[in-house]
Amino acid sequence: MIDALDECSNHSVLHSMISSIDRKVPLRILITSRDPADADAVDASFSNAPPGIIQSVSISTDDTVQDIRLLIERGTRTLKAVETEDRGSLADKILDKSKGSFLWTILVLQELSSCHSKNEISQVLEDVPRGMESLHLRTLDFMSQTTRGKNLAKAVLTWAVFAVRPMTIEELSEALSIDIQDVFPRLEESIVSLCGHLVVVDKFRKVQMVDETAREFLLNNKSNPEFTLDQVSAHTRMAEVCLTYFLEGGNELEAFEEPAPSPREHDGDKVRICRLCAHRVLIPHLQGESHGYRAFETRRIIPQVQRPWLD
Repeated sequence: MIDALDECSNHSVLHSMISSIDRKVPLRILITSRDPADADAVDASFSNAPPGIIQSVSISTDDTVQDIRLLIERGTRTLKAVETEDRGSLADKILDKSKGSFLWTILVLQELSSCHSKNEISQVLEDVPRGMESLHLRTLDFMSQTTRGKNLAKAVLTWAVFAVRPMTIEELSEALSIDIQDVFPRLEESIVSLCGHLVVVDKFRKVQMVDETAREFLLNNKSNPEFTLDQVSAHTRMAEVCLTYFLEGGNELEAFEEPAPSPREHDGDKVRICRLCAHRVLIPHLQGESHGYRAFETRRIIPQVQRPWLD
């Protein structure tokens, strides 16, 4: 299964991979996408395939109604503030505002689970907007009004959006201790509390955006300048954190998957760290920096002996 083809940045690689599969292999591939144009692109990519091999199915909002209703009915059973006889009408209201979005429905059910009375249930249903973009904007508005944890929320969003790969709680904690000069003993709980509708911590304790629509929303956010994310400054900031971590001799070497080249005898620990980590974490952020001057400034803090592994 290849999920969310619309999030793929290089369709040619995917096409090459699928085309190289031996046709004798009894393999069926399911590809999903939010963009209808992707279906046409897949058909065009395999125009030489025998008739009937490629099948496309469009799923409309109406097609998902029953599945979303089942999700809502199961979710409302656990709401303590809802009487049994009120669940049907509540499900109808949630379904009407969901606009066919499973994620929106899940997030609203999570918010309803914290309600303690019928009035609170009614208030949530009245306040919560239709559609994911409106829901994300509402989340940012709440975050803007927060008196504590705002710097942490901004930092978490930056690292979740621009990290080379999803970071574990432990890795993010190390990065934040350098980035915003603080320690967060219950970071996972803080993320859920501050960024719960935008960022999730999965079962592998990895921190990532709730879905691609949340990432796109933050990258294109013009409505809440306080949480606007700038790609240039974000990559520069993250590269500087990585450099600081390397130069101070970070302890989480096992977190990086690629083995380091065999160090020469005169290589110090810091050089070995750079050799191990630069191409996995640091270099992508330097490459993400579109202003060469800032990237050059960042490199200047590397001792001369360490530059070959960054180049």
